[in-house]
Amino acid sequence: FIIKTPKDASGQSLAMLRREYELSIGRQHPNVVNVFTFEESTVVGPGIVMEYVDGRTLTDFLAENPSQAMRRRVFEQLLQAVAYIHRSGIVHNDIKPENILITRADNDVRLIDFGLADDDAHYLARTLGCTPAYASPELLEQAKDIDARSDIYSLGVVMQEIFGNRHKRIAGRCLAKREKRYANAEQLLAAFRHRNRPAILLLSVRLTFTQ
Repeated sequence: FIIKTPKDASGQSLAMLRREYELSIGRQHPNVVNVFTFEESTVVGPGIVMEYVDGRTLTDFLAENPSQAMRRRVFEQLLQAVAYIHRSGIVHNDIKPENILITRADNDVRLIDFGLADDDAHYLARTLGCTPAYASPELLEQAKDIDARSDIYSLGVVMQEIFGNRHKRIAGRCLAKREKRYANAEQLLAAFRHRNRPAILLLSVRLTFTQ
């Protein structure tokens, strides 16, 4: 287990930590970090007790020069995790390599840090805390109508880091104006799987023909 504490002693930081717990508790997905309880008093103060992940960040994983097949597997798991929270009406708001852990044992994804997450219906008034390089334009503008498409923008940036220009068309749609992006991670996952399917089908046709 690990204990996540407020960033500082302010009431706002404690309120955001409680909000993170409320949004995280009960979420069960193999690619989303498990949250167990909120403790008012621990040796380090109030905090969220959550799963300890023996892993490294996406950035460190990519530094190991994984195969394209492994990159696709990791990205699919990430999309499955985000699709799961989107179906629950949750927007993560801070998808970036530091919040994407890859386990050392199995190279499985764990999406972490819901500190800026919120539901579509109730976007809290707060100071900007996201990472600008991965944040959507509407999030940077602190718009009040943030929805799942904001995460899609962040996923587009992450996708470019994982694959370079290999999936330029899909990434381009992720980074487009909000009304032109995929509506949620489930749509993006379907497009990504479709993009990687034709080569397999073509290979199958060729093998059949040569026989």
